[in-house]
Amino acid sequence: MSTTRMLVLFTSFFFLLACDKTDDSPSLVLPDQILLNDPGLYPEGLAYDPDEAVFYVSSVAKGRITKVHLDGTFEHFADDPDLISTLGLELDQERGWLWACNTDPGLSERSTEQTMGQLAEIVAYDLQTGQRVRTIKLASQGPHLANDLVLDDHGNVYVSDSFSPVIYRVSPEGTVSKLIEDDRFLPQPMNFGLNGLAYHPAGFLIAAKYDEGRLFKIPIDQPDNFTEIEIASGLIPAIDGVLLENADEMVLASNNLGAAAHDNAVFRLRSEDNWSSASITHETKTGAGSFPTTFTRAEGKLYIQYARLQALFAGENPPSPSFPIVEAAFE
Repeated sequence: MSTTRMLVLFTSFFFLLACDKTDDSPSLVLPDQILLNDPGLYPEGLAYDPDEAVFYVSSVAKGRITKVHLDGTFEHFADDPDLISTLGLELDQERGWLWACNTDPGLSERSTEQTMGQLAEIVAYDLQTGQRVRTIKLASQGPHLANDLVLDDHGNVYVSDSFSPVIYRVSPEGTVSKLIEDDRFLPQPMNFGLNGLAYHPAGFLIAAKYDEGRLFKIPIDQPDNFTEIEIASGLIPAIDGVLLENADEMVLASNNLGAAAHDNAVFRLRSEDNWSSASITHETKTGAGSFPTTFTRAEGKLYIQYARLQALFAGENPPSPSFPIVEAAFE
């Protein structure tokens, strides 16, 4: 066969492959709800891996990280003894890692006097092997609670501390620094302060303060010039996880530990001024006992974890038997 003939055949072959991957090709359709039946797990963080079409969830009560398939079957992804309570999760597709906050709010079967309210670290696991590839201690003397984390476009990781008024920055090489420390982020007594984080490609973070239902815009290059985002159209009682949908819209979860009379709900916000202010455009109540925590995107849909953490905080026995991962719908 001539070289010219071979070239024509190869060109035709790759053209057909390209045509087969057009936007008209059917994509994976995910269910509206994935039910994780693992009694007492109490997941808090949620991430989706599009390469394997699986969700990852953390665990406040058991520490382990669980891989959840679309039919609800699951397997332990990471369960090493150093994990006390895992909270926020973040997929690092560039390096093929899964990041997790490892901490101890005192609700885990692995809690100890040495770690309770003191532990603040992040760990990374190789998605292919499940092996831990990095452990980064954020702080030593407490109180500390590493809650949520997010990556920027340069591979830096930012981590919120719910017990201290700090957001940490971890460089791609693993160097830890404080992006910002400010007493205005201190939590109210017996409560959680800084919580959900989102990275905006314009170069700032949006940080939620759980106990006061407030949002802050924190420029990464000039973090001391942070400002509060005015929520113009209403009050959100408690803000847990946050996720940017695009440059001007974000979603957030609000839950209820039982001390206040407000509903568990998810909200969509929109900003017309680059997040100096925002308005609530949609709100959906998720039901008593749902305790929505963290969002993730999966195959063009938006999913929320129902963590049922109010039952864990109340010490209910038997523990909650199942934990839905639910497509977030907005009224």
